[in-house]
Amino acid sequence: MSRFTFLGFLVLMIILVTISDSSSQENDSYVPPPKLPAYKTPSEKTKTGFRLYDYRSANIDLYKITKAPSVGVRAVAEFEPVSILLLEYFPGYYDTVYQEMITAVIDRVKIYFFYNTSSMKNTIISKMKGWGISQTQIDNNCVFVNTEVDSVWTRDSGPNPIVSADNKYGIIDFRYYPDRYYDDKIPTELGLLLNLNIFRPSMDFEGGNFMTNGKGLCMATKGSIWENLPMTDYDIKKIFKDYLGCEKTVFLKPLSGEGTTHIDMFAKFTSEDTILLGQYKYSQDCINYDILEENYATLLNTTTVDGKPLKIVRIPMPDNSDGVWRTYTNSLLINNLALVPVYSRHNIYEVEALNAYKTALGSGWTIVPIDSEDIIPDGGAIHCITMTVPDFELVKFQTDPESLCGNSTNCETEGCGNITTKGYCDGDIVFWCENGNPYYYDCSSPCNMVPNGYPCEQKCEYDNSKGYYDCISKYICTQCVDECQMGEMGCFDSTTAWMCAGDTDNDGCNEIEKSSCQNNQICNNGQCQSSCVPDCTNKECGDDGCGSICGECKQNEYCGQDSKCHIVSQDASIDIQEDIQDNGNLPDTHNEDIVSMDILQDSTTLQDSSIDISSEDIKINDIITYDAGDAANIDVNYSDTPNYDAITDISTVDTKVLDAHIDIGIETDANEENLAPDNSSGCTCAFVE
Repeated sequence: MSRFTFLGFLVLMIILVTISDSSSQENDSYVPPPKLPAYKTPSEKTKTGFRLYDYRSANIDLYKITKAPSVGVRAVAEFEPVSILLLEYFPGYYDTVYQEMITAVIDRVKIYFFYNTSSMKNTIISKMKGWGISQTQIDNNCVFVNTEVDSVWTRDSGPNPIVSADNKYGIIDFRYYPDRYYDDKIPTELGLLLNLNIFRPSMDFEGGNFMTNGKGLCMATKGSIWENLPMTDYDIKKIFKDYLGCEKTVFLKPLSGEGTTHIDMFAKFTSEDTILLGQYKYSQDCINYDILEENYATLLNTTTVDGKPLKIVRIPMPDNSDGVWRTYTNSLLINNLALVPVYSRHNIYEVEALNAYKTALGSGWTIVPIDSEDIIPDGGAIHCITMTVPDFELVKFQTDPESLCGNSTNCETEGCGNITTKGYCDGDIVFWCENGNPYYYDCSSPCNMVPNGYPCEQKCEYDNSKGYYDCISKYICTQCVDECQMGEMGCFDSTTAWMCAGDTDNDGCNEIEKSSCQNNQICNNGQCQSSCVPDCTNKECGDDGCGSICGECKQNEYCGQDSKCHIVSQDASIDIQEDIQDNGNLPDTHNEDIVSMDILQDSTTLQDSSIDISSEDIKINDIITYDAGDAANIDVNYSDTPNYDAITDISTVDTKVLDAHIDIGIETDANEENLAPDNSSGCTCAFVE
């Protein structure tokens, strides 16, 4: 009996533990994995990528290099119609960006979410419902694909789209960062899911470094060459032609110091012959100013495949003095929506940038600004976290390609190729071979982009003392301390203000910038303000003595010379009716609260007569003359200047006015709705969006 009791108790405990464990797993809250930037981390740059050979070799069918398409294909432009948006969204990272983006497109395109765990999927759904997206919208427009995911940078690891001559979609799957082997397999997994042709070139490449006009003209930066040394620009062009159908490939210079070297950080095709190109001010970044102007010159000499010149629309580049590479070109074009990254705390160029999109896209596109302040410090924005599937037929256009070099993930020749230990310069990039491996370094990198103690802002030149090409140092980065934090300001003394100007000398630390106040100003809380002391003693309205006012009167009041508000009499009127003989004069009339004045003159001849009517702070709105005969001449002069007496002179010269009835309306409210706009300058009033 005791043995049975113990056995029953043991079984019961096992059941309870199992239920408890199952319930615990189901209720586990989602925790996102460690965040990875868009660029390679320092460890990813220095490690040998051991996982490349471990995981990839164990799953070689997802990674092995294949032959190029056997039929004619072309790379698809971003501005072409889209059927699917691909996302790797980790809730908890960049939620505001994803919210604004997903709510903008949810009814325009199917969204595929790649997720790791059921808790990740459930959290994504919960987030969307919290954003006001209904379950029906989720059911109809969202597809959840369960797989392993490393990071959010879908553009860089995602499938590069191609289309055959008969409008069938295929996938080009370049090699992604060695350590991010989960992200690297997603393009092939998508191709298997949709039963598409998949082609894998033997080349390291990220989607953010490629753009095309969809008609055979393709562009990337020289970073695509540097990452594939000892391959040359000829080798890259051949891969682009064989796999992507690029008839012409143009390499632009990447931004110096920017971690990804990607073209989407400063340029974007918006049509077959139109391209947005970033532009720095020289005072912002002299190095990258020169680089973008050199790219501009390259594009001026570039034509489409059929010989048309490019229309280049310049777009401002936000300041990067804090080491953050904000950009307006890292946008998503999707079914006539342009989702453009903007920066709520760095918005000085926002209006200019959005106007550049209007110019480059033309009519038919809706521009949707997306606040990307939260994501851009990690090296990317809207474009970097999205990839699209174009709206073409999702079927294979040929038999599956054969492998190019057996079950291998790399078909290139090892070694340095033509790169020697002596090295060479390409602009300010130095290349050299060391221990059988090729290397490159950007000599012109700003100080805040290189480690402490390393040289910066140099030129690539031949060093006679060393016997090889090297970076000739101008500065050495030294440890420094921030003098201030961005946004701070204050006063050194009563006439000198200061503000935190950022890293003005490229030493990696923030500096204070001083400014002297003008003679009639004093410093107050970091701002130069007028030293005049306002005086509103016993004043309800009127001038405070410093160019401002002491207060405003109510709508039915006006400000008198005593700086008090006076109520306007609504019904006051003066009727003046005189029988005046020739050469007679009407008396002057003065009243401070007159709203209207009627002057009736019956069958009276007025010669050289005048009526002076003065009233404080009045406006003459209208003069209406009734039954005037015998060529009556009536001149009305008035002034509506505040705080000055408006004087109205009405005179008739040698004129006989019979039964003349003249109404003069005197108003005290300058904002009355029936006042017509003043067009005396030749301008017209219009609503500006």
